[in-house]
Amino acid sequence: MDFGYVAGTNGFLNHTITGICAQAQSLYQRERYSTSVSGDYYQFDCPEGIYEITLLEAETYWSGPGQRKFNVFIQGQQVLTNFDIYAAAGGMNMPIARVFTNSVTNSQLQVLFTPVIDNARISGLQVRKIADVYSDTDGIPDWWRLAYFGHALGSAADKSRASDDADGDGVSNLTEFLNGTDPLNAALLPPPPVFSIDQILMTPSNFQLGFPALTNWNYQLEARDNLSTTAAWFNLGPLSLGAGGEMFLNDGPITNDTRFYRIQAR
Repeated sequence: MDFGYVAGTNGFLNHTITGICAQAQSLYQRERYSTSVSGDYYQFDCPEGIYEITLLEAETYWSGPGQRKFNVFIQGQQVLTNFDIYAAAGGMNMPIARVFTNSVTNSQLQVLFTPVIDNARISGLQVRKIADVYSDTDGIPDWWRLAYFGHALGSAADKSRASDDADGDGVSNLTEFLNGTDPLNAALLPPPPVFSIDQILMTPSNFQLGFPALTNWNYQLEARDNLSTTAAWFNLGPLSLGAGGEMFLNDGPITNDTRFYRIQAR
């Protein structure tokens, strides 16, 4: 399933909800209530991430406290215990919201309502993604690497690390992520940026190359010690994310050795 409820029964009581505009009255007047001791639940298929879950409630049936109590679990964690809508809201037909934040690491979010006294119930349920989950520290969120590589952590074995180029198109996985392209299809890559080195600076401690850097592209300073076609280029420092405007990449400390440089957009 993509989203929706499992078990329970629909209900509706046409009572005026205090302080709620006419357009939103039915949101609180309608309900989904449990019909068994095991309760009912809502399930959402969603990418890994941090989610804000908002429960909208109003006691539209009972006219006093202690007549309805229930528990709520989100991702197996109990977030409400013996919840009494009437007591929490301060009366009957009074709106109340409870907001929780939970991680989703298995592509599925579940909210379970179990009755304690009378039926558990809910008027409205909103789920909103507010952040990504990062099991690695390389800037790629779990949902993206899981979608393309089947695991959350970058690995040299399948070239799934941020700095790797899994499809050999000259663009790093991190840049593919930032530009929304497929890291496993060399025919689908973001248009390469046009840039040139426009500043060369030397300080007492290092050598700096300046250039205009675009957002959503990563830049790698490379060097080699001679211009022979067989001489290998090696990386100096990590990939650096462009943020627009002038960017500097450094090599240091300064020595008297001969060294040749280039910058690659990856």
